[in-house]
Amino acid sequence: MDAKTFKMFGATERHEYDPNKPKGDSDKPNEDYFIIDEGLGIAILADGVTRSRDTNGEYPSGSTIAPFLACEKTREFIQDLAQTNLSQKIILEICVNRANKAIWQANIAHKIPQEIDYDSIDYFGTTLCVLWIHRREEKTFAVFGFIGDSLAIHIPK
Repeated sequence: MDAKTFKMFGATERHEYDPNKPKGDSDKPNEDYFIIDEGLGIAILADGVTRSRDTNGEYPSGSTIAPFLACEKTREFIQDLAQTNLSQKIILEICVNRANKAIWQANIAHKIPQEIDYDSIDYFGTTLCVLWIHRREEKTFAVFGFIGDSLAIHIPK
C-alpha cells in the first residue's frame, strides 16, 4: 500500500501600522507563530494571549515570546521522543507539558510572577494547536491536540 501524501501550510495576518486607523486596529503586534516540519510530520500553531494595552498604551512584549517557545519547544520535544515506545498521545501530552513549563520559566526569568500587576504587565501566555502525522510499524496515525482557541482545518481535495 502506498503511503498517503499530506500537504501542510500555514498563514497568518501581518499587522501594518496605519495612522489613518484608530490605535489598536493596526498597531497590535502579530502574536502568531507556526512551524511546519514535514520531516517530523508536524504542524504547530500558537497565538499569544494578551489583554489590551498596558498603562503606557503599549502591548505587552510577552505576547510574542510565549508562542515562539510553545512551538519551538513542542517540536524539539516531539523530535526527542518520536522514536520511543510511548504512544503518540502520551508523547504529545509530555511535549505540551514541557513546553508549558518552558513558558513558565520565561515568566520567572522576567520576574513576572513576583511583580504581577494586571494593570501594567501580562503573564507570557499562548494558545497552542498541534497536528502530528506519524508512521509507526506500517501504520499512519494522526494525533491532534489544542489548548485555547487556535485551530486546524482539514480541507479535502
